[in-house]
Amino acid sequence: MPPSRPSGGETPGDAPGSGPATGPVSIPTPDGQTLAAEVFAPTGAVRGGVVLAHMRGANKETWFEFARTLAAEGYTAVAFDFRGYGGSSGERDTDLDVDVAAAVDFLTSAGVDRVFVMGASMGGTATVFEGSQLDLAGLVSLSGPTSFAGLDALAAAASLDEPALFVAAENDSPYADHARQMAGASGAEVVILSGHSHGTNLFGDHGPELTDLLLNFLAANS
Repeated sequence: MPPSRPSGGETPGDAPGSGPATGPVSIPTPDGQTLAAEVFAPTGAVRGGVVLAHMRGANKETWFEFARTLAAEGYTAVAFDFRGYGGSSGERDTDLDVDVAAAVDFLTSAGVDRVFVMGASMGGTATVFEGSQLDLAGLVSLSGPTSFAGLDALAAAASLDEPALFVAAENDSPYADHARQMAGASGAEVVILSGHSHGTNLFGDHGPELTDLLLNFLAANS
């Protein structure tokens, strides 16, 4: 199990406060789309950044409660709408990897080091795929399928070289098996929770447990 996280606020090794300010932003993609996003910035030193990618049929707001927790713990969180969702332009369920990369670039260009990505369901697939393409501090997939919209996350998992965590509910078929498969391919940790909730809905059944799990993962790799 990862070590318990330190309490919020500045810790040894924290970088000086940097990064974008709290509030709505527009993130351009390299292929000409615009992603609607919301930044949740800490008031003190920034320990790192976290990109939050939503599941299919949802939007960035499903991550907002956890994003506020991240900011309180010293992380700059960016929750964004995939193209075609919420306030973002473009066609739904296409180029998910491009959108994740654009959100990561937004944080790094603003001076945030040690960027993590957490994705739910289709966002998890895109997160794992981009983990094989980008230099991330770590990644988390909540109920991500092994493939979606042309992205092969299982193949990508085999080439991950950053810390990764795969989470799913035991009765959420086939996603618990998908989590095990990707964890096995990458040598990463897998956590199977009780119940059948999917993606960010896992916070509804396992809020404190899942929050601690994710924060401990960040602390162990920051």
